[in-house]
Amino acid sequence: LDKTGSEADRALLQPVPNGGHGERVRPPVAAASIMVVDDEQAVGKFLADYLRAQGYQVEQYTSALEALQAYGDHPDRFELVLSDYAMPDLNGLEFYQNLRALDQAVQLVMCTGYSEKFDQLAAREAGLAGYLPKPVDTQVLLDLVKNLIPGDGQPGRATAGAGNRQ
Repeated sequence: LDKTGSEADRALLQPVPNGGHGERVRPPVAAASIMVVDDEQAVGKFLADYLRAQGYQVEQYTSALEALQAYGDHPDRFELVLSDYAMPDLNGLEFYQNLRALDQAVQLVMCTGYSEKFDQLAAREAGLAGYLPKPVDTQVLLDLVKNLIPGDGQPGRATAGAGNRQ
């Protein structure tokens, strides 16, 4: 973490104890690709680095608009999108709605430290694949990713949150 990060940023980046489940898991056979979108560089890097350490391919973006462009250029590249809720250009829900216009089967997990603005019920009502409060418990993140991406890492969609691409 660079010295410019605020105390709140540092608190969000602290790993949450996960009951002794800190061991590295075996990477997927063919690593699935995940998009991480968070306007806070340090938070996005933490999530991206953690997922890379688990064997996933990760592209990190600090701008929802840039991420939307990248997704639009290659919608079949990403099996999962992790997005912050509070971002400057588009909030996470607006970002998701724009992604859905490109790909009805997109799976997005919303991560936020602002549960008073967006919570698990709102995520479910919006049709999101999942919701993670910040600070993110890395074991919960990994379990959710494994649930949403097929075990072999091959393209395909889990039943939680979105239909299958044809």
